[in-house]
Parts: sequence; C-alpha cells; structure tokens
Amino acid sequence: MAKKKKLGNAKSLVELLSWLNVATMKTLSTLSEYACLKKAMTAVTASGVQDGDAIRHGILDELATLTPADLAGTNDDASRFIQMLGVYIDSLLRHAHHHLPPPDATSSTPAFDRSADRYAQLVWLRVHAPTVFDQMEAICMTRHFYRHKRYSSFNVLGDCSTDFSWDDQATESLQSAVIQALQLDASAADECEMIHFEVEDNQDGVSKQLHYLVLYHPGQMRILREIRQRKRSIHEYIPALEATVVYDPSKKQIHVLCARQSLAKQLADEVADQGLGMALSDSPVNTAYYDLNILKQRVDLTQASSPGARVDKAWLVSLTIALGRSRHNMTIDLSSDENLWDVVHDHFGDNNPIASTAEVREAVLSFEVTLHGENSLRSLDITVNADGKCSIFTHPDPRLRRVAEDLLQSVGILSLIDPPAPGSDLTQFEAEMRLLDIKNDVVDGYFLRSLNLIPSELLKTGMLSRKKPGREVTLRISTDGEDERVQTLPVRSNSTSIWAEDEFTEERFDLTDSDVTRYGINKGFLRERLLTLLESSLSDRPLVASNEADEPRILGDYPFCGLHLPVFLVTRLCDAKHANKMDAEMRRGNYGYSIILTSTSQPICSYLGPGLVIPLEKLFRQTDGGGHIDFSLAHGDIQRGQRLGESVDAPRLIEIDRRTAQLVGPWEKPWTLNKPDWIAVVRVLVDAWNNGRQKLGLRVIQGQANIEFRYFSDFFKTAPEWKTYIRGADRENRAHTWELNIGLPSYYTPEATEDD
Repeated sequence: MAKKKKLGNAKSLVELLSWLNVATMKTLSTLSEYACLKKAMTAVTASGVQDGDAIRHGILDELATLTPADLAGTNDDASRFIQMLGVYIDSLLRHAHHHLPPPDATSSTPAFDRSADRYAQLVWLRVHAPTVFDQMEAICMTRHFYRHKRYSSFNVLGDCSTDFSWDDQATESLQSAVIQALQLDASAADECEMIHFEVEDNQDGVSKQLHYLVLYHPGQMRILREIRQRKRSIHEYIPALEATVVYDPSKKQIHVLCARQSLAKQLADEVADQGLGMALSDSPVNTAYYDLNILKQRVDLTQASSPGARVDKAWLVSLTIALGRSRHNMTIDLSSDENLWDVVHDHFGDNNPIASTAEVREAVLSFEVTLHGENSLRSLDITVNADGKCSIFTHPDPRLRRVAEDLLQSVGILSLIDPPAPGSDLTQFEAEMRLLDIKNDVVDGYFLRSLNLIPSELLKTGMLSRKKPGREVTLRISTDGEDERVQTLPVRSNSTSIWAEDEFTEERFDLTDSDVTRYGINKGFLRERLLTLLESSLSDRPLVASNEADEPRILGDYPFCGLHLPVFLVTRLCDAKHANKMDAEMRRGNYGYSIILTSTSQPICSYLGPGLVIPLEKLFRQTDGGGHIDFSLAHGDIQRGQRLGESVDAPRLIEIDRRTAQLVGPWEKPWTLNKPDWIAVVRVLVDAWNNGRQKLGLRVIQGQANIEFRYFSDFFKTAPEWKTYIRGADRENRAHTWELNIGLPSYYTPEATEDD
C-alpha cells in the first residue's frame, strides 16, 4: 500500500509502463527524460529476473523508492503518450509513416516497424523521429479544444462538394499567408512548416474524412490540464501557434483553432482561397442564443436531459437580476442545493423580486451527472450571462462541454441559431429587406421596433447579434409626411421606468429594456441569402466576396427579349442623398439600360441613370415549395422602361414621379433627371422647342421655372452630361440664349470649299 501511495503522483508513468513490453521500455529508457527508468531497469536485470511481467513489477518497485520530485519530469513526459492514444492514433501513425525520412543503410538506427503495436511505434517515433512525434502531438491536441470557445467555424459558399487540393504551390502560398497573419519574425518563420494531414473521424457515428492543416513550430512546451473522473491530468504539448485549421468536406465547413476571432476569420479566408478556390459564407455556424428570462418563473432543472449522460441532481445556485429599471443589480446566492424559487417565495412572499425583475443578467446552474460508460458522479457548474457568455466553452473536458450544451438546450436557456432557408417566408423576407435598408450596421432596439421588426425573432435566425445596451436611442421623425429624418435622444431612467426625452419639445418616449439594447446587423449574410434567390434567374454572375458592400453592386445579367440587361443591387433608396449618389454612379458607369433591384419597398425615384428601379418585394413570389424572385412579374415595367429610351424626332419629357423624369429625343440615349429643379428647367426648354420658339434667355428660363441659378454649369454640376442635351443658342461660349441640342445651331457656318 505504501508503494502505491508513493507512485500516486506518477500515474501517467505507471499507466504507460503497463502497456510496454521489455524491448520497448529499453528503447524508451535511452531518452534523457527517462533516466530513472534506465536506472531501475539496470537494477532489475542485474538481479537475474527474465520474465516480462516480473521485470515490470520490479521496475515499479524501484521507482516507488524515488521521491515525487524525481519522478515529476518523467511522469509529465509520459502523459504525452497517454493523451495521444485516442481515436486518431491509427491515422496519426499512418501520417508518421509517410513523413519519415528514407532509411539510411549506414545508420545503426533500427527501421520503423509498422507491424508492431501502437505503443512500440509511438516510442520509436519519440526516440528516433522526435520532430514527427511533435507534429502528431500538435494535431492530436486539437481534439481537446473541439467545441471550445477557441474553435471558430465557417461555412464555404456553394452547394456542391468541394475537394481539397494540396500541392507544393498551395503549401508555399498558404504557409506564407498564415505566417504573415500571425506576424512572425524572420527567424520564427524559417522554422515553421505547414503540415497537411488527413484523418478519418467517426465522432458522431458517421465516418468522414477531415483535412488538418497545422502550422508546426518547434516552440516552447505548453501544459493542458484535464479533469477525468475527478482526477486532474496534465498534458504537455507543443502548440500550433493558434494556426490549426480543419476542413470538413461533408459539411463544407472550416474550423479554426484560434483565440482571436479576427485572426480566425483571416486564416479561414486564406485556406478557402488557397486550398479550395472559394469564398467563405457569412452564415453563423455553431452560434448560440441565450434566453435567461425563462428563469423568472420556476423551471424544473431535474428534467434536463442529454444523450451522453444521466442527470442525478440539479438546482439553481445563483441568480443576478436587475432592480426595477435601474442600473443596479441584486444577486441571490445559495450555499446549498435548495430550490431557489422556494427560498425566494418563503422570504418575499407575493413580492417576489425575480418574477417582477426587468432582466435576468446572470445565472449559475449546478448539475450532478453520470456520463455513459462511467459509474462515478461528476459535478458540472454552468454560468450563463445575458451578454452571451457561457462558462461551458472553457471547460477542459470535451465530453462535459457537449453534455452541458445538451442540458441548456433541453430547458430552453440555450438555442443554436438555425437560419431558415432563403425565401422560405414572406414575412422573413420583408424583415431582411428592411434590415438591408438601414444605414448603420449597429442599431438599437427602439429603432428596430419602429420598423416593425422583432429583435428576439431575428436573433434566433442569425440576422442580428446582441451587443451591450447603449445610452442613446434613435427615433424616426417625419416632418411633412414624406421626407423622414432620424434623431438620437439620450436614455434616462429611474428605479421604475426608462425613457427618452426630446430636450426641445419635451416629448417623452417610454422605453423597455430591449429598446436600449444594441444589435449588430449581419448585412453580409443578408446579401448572401438574397444572392441565393437570384442565382437561377441571372447569368454571368461575378465572383465577388460575400461581404462586398459597394453600391451599385453588379449581380449579373438578365436575358430579356434577346438582350442581356445588367442587374444591380442598391439599398436605401428612401434617402434622397444616397439616391443622388447612386444616380451619379450609374451615369458615370455608362451601363446603358439596366435593372436596379432595391431593398426599399417604396423608393423615392423610379430611375437611377438609365436604369429602371424595381423593389425586390414586388418580385417575391410565395409558393408551396418556398419563395423565389420572379422577374416575370416586372416584364411589363421593364418593357415600358425600355421604350422610354427609344430615340424620337421630337423631344419629350416623360415625368415618372415628382423626383424622376426622362428626356427622350434624337439622342443616342435618354437623359434621366432625378431632381425636381432639373425637371422644371428642362420642361421649360422642351415646351419652348415644341412651340417653335426654341431659344430662351436665362432670365426667361428662371422666371418660367421659378428657380434662380447663375450658370448652367453650376446648376447641372453633378450631371456633366447636360452638355449633350442643352447648348448655347447664339454662341458656343458665354451664350445669352439657350436651347435643346438638336440639329445644327443657327450660328453654325460650314467651311468654304474650293469652288467658293
């Protein structure tokens, strides 16, 4: 019993020796880290013991005489073998066999024996090929971090399966990109090596092939502490410098082991571009949504379930709630496993502060579970914050992390975001279009509520992400019933209410807690879903990044009456300033007649340049199999818009609405006007031409249009193409009278010929 007690601090070493035969132990003892093993073997073999089990017991007896300090280093190194003997061991050994240098006939090193047992192969690699062993270890340790908060997952765009191509060119380019992303110096970069490793995984009961990409760097050892069966295990490993990438072809997902989200996205982009030749999707992957408000009422935590464990006991340990509408908190913390709701009811009676609280800001739940295949109880404490932080992602045991997720999902606290299929619902599609029409990427709940959007529903679909509450709210104010502006007001609160007040009008706006919460809009994902609905209708779609936000954005071509009309996407056509900017961009691009799709349900203009504006909601068609964008619903508008651009002998001004008109006539293409002042001036010139007067002075034009301006060049400053349609009637420069640019001017004199 005394010997077992002394070896209690060297359990990894004892476990390792129980697997090895005498020959393998002899090979292992050649390492400097196992000097104590070599000394023990020498003492046992000198006594004449020949049997393998007797030698092993003799070695353990010799090691039991050593102090824990003498065995600490050897035991830590033995743990490196223990943690590698998992489900990946066969794939790891195959990887090692392919990466071993060719055997040297002059060397005395024994050859690698693939027919030997796993333990003998690992020991041979540790002794004779330490670099390959370190690479295997770096790959193996990624399994401990699976479903950890350091793991970020990304989808790859496209429907078909993508094969991973790995060659020397991809290796060099990807290694260079990853080294640059990690900002390694020249000396560290020279020691790096990009490893491609294929492994067969059947963790979820389905066999699939995974591609591991590890930027191996022989750096400083790190320690991972793991608790198994209430006992702490220490694993030493060489980290992959937070540059381990796993590609899953079956799910078309890229997983990155990295603590920094921005760096993880950058690494995933490089792998998708260099290795797959595709772009990443902006869809949320493995993203969770937490709802702590269900804990305002009694919840039976003992009914929580998980496929991988049995719940023996469960209770609510602590609850932090907001006091009324103030910024103060109250935390109710129990020191036992009593039911918190019963304790609160016994002390407060009908004045239960939990039921009347505005928000539950943090909760601590405790479970006692028994994992399948085990007999001992395990304690599992879970802390969940209203900001979306949860302690389960930092738990060192991967199995308990999975069980904790299942328990929280079963009681409704945690919900994995599952976006609906694009176009599956008209209400959802209209909500997505309104989100795209918002100028800022971060908005408050009150502004969303004014747009008839429900943040809690959009959070569960991945369109929004919760952020910390702000100190201001944004109001939509309409002055004349048509033009709308936004105004920010500071948030005020007391112990019972929260509100915003206009300092000038003293108008008060009552708010709720969700109104002051800020939300980030995932516009890249919204545009990606919209492009999915347009894929079947458009041709010649450009290969652009999914998060491309520049407008007007080219989407492709639409075949119509033998033509291929370019299709663009423009948002926020409810903003006159933005509409004028987009009109200038369309004219500057000289795209000709085109189709401009907009997320605005009621745009203020019908044309941008020569392009016809069509709201996307007008093209959405709901069917039993889901919704889709149907361009045939706008064929009439497209054909009528095309006729407006046809050349005619006499000038005509076609006024589409108050802000939009087209000047058509004997020109190559019509002129789209999107300002009321421009329309009024051009109307005067068109009427004069059709009445036979044609030439008008500047003051006459100003008087009939009721608009004052100094020069035509200043008046049409943002529309330089005006010179194509308007000219000076009496002279080319510094004209006093003006007319439409049709035919030859009266002051034109043909050049003299030889006969003249």
